[in-house]
Amino acid sequence: MAASDCAASLSSEGMSSSAATGESGGADGEAPPVIEARPPGEVTVIVLNSVGTSGLAGRVTGLLDELGYNTLEPDNFEPRLEQSLIWYKEGFGPEAQDLAANFPDAVTEFNPDGL
Repeated sequence: MAASDCAASLSSEGMSSSAATGESGGADGEAPPVIEARPPGEVTVIVLNSVGTSGLAGRVTGLLDELGYNTLEPDNFEPRLEQSLIWYKEGFGPEAQDLAANFPDAVTEFNPDGL
């Protein structure tokens, strides 16, 4: 499997609008630094189907293509997840948040082992 910046493991279908956010908080009670997210064309995503609904990962991959993301071949994922999960590698937290804005039930999670 090729490397990706974000991996979306889907537990349900749903798309909405996208919004950018920053990553971690600042020191000494300062406001967290604003980190600009890369545009979708600079982010590679693989969609993994965790519910067994035939063609779901392919349909979501098509939607992400339309949004301008670079996508890899969709695949399946075990075990079954109850919630959509977006894993991201170091430095891609803001991009994962942007991606998650398209999936109402999604949560983001840093994956230190890579994707």
